[in-house]
Amino acid sequence: MDNFNRDVLLVNDMDEVIGIGKALKTHFREHLALHRAFSVFLFNSRGELLIQRRASRKLLFPSRWTNSVCSHPFACDLSFTDPLLDVKMHAIKRVDYELGIKDVCIDDLRFVSRIVYKAAPNEKYGRILPGNPTPQDVSRFPDPKNLDEPYSSSDFHEWEIDYIVLGVSDTPPSPNPDEVSETRYVSKEEFQELVAHDSVSPWLNEISKLIDVFDIKKLYFPPHPRENP
Repeated sequence: MDNFNRDVLLVNDMDEVIGIGKALKTHFREHLALHRAFSVFLFNSRGELLIQRRASRKLLFPSRWTNSVCSHPFACDLSFTDPLLDVKMHAIKRVDYELGIKDVCIDDLRFVSRIVYKAAPNEKYGRILPGNPTPQDVSRFPDPKNLDEPYSSSDFHEWEIDYIVLGVSDTPPSPNPDEVSETRYVSKEEFQELVAHDSVSPWLNEISKLIDVFDIKKLYFPPHPRENP
């Protein structure tokens, strides 16, 4: 995790912001808290999905295959007044930071849904959160403390409301080696095979059970002549 000291948004199970927490501590087993996140699924004009293998140095789920980009919106006023725009703006920055793709803009991204999922040793689940994000009045919270105890990678888990966002770009990725060890484009069949037989991130595993991103992509982005129907 490269944002140890950034403030993530603590939410209730309806995605209402109820506080802020340091990213590191929020994922730690004894302080695990439900927080807001996003997952970007970036396709090329052939309808193939860009996936990445997380770098081996990543604290959470290193070396696992996952979707194009996944991260957190960090707390700001927009997190309250327009949570979807906030997620999209953070997603654009993260696509650039992790993949070196700089041509994705707000209008290129489509919000699909939110899922609530948990990936902890004693509890694993995922479900769709219906409806669209709703604005809130801006709230101020005390600056949270970060983790001050020893830890290892196995001490960290996930519990998130994850915004699923789709986009299209033919710009070749130039991965940041601190974040990504490799990338590739996959068809729907290759994606299904990967999820079924490889070790993927827990959020990708849950998303794939709940949402067919390939079919939804065709609804939001008309098929290109190069794309298989």
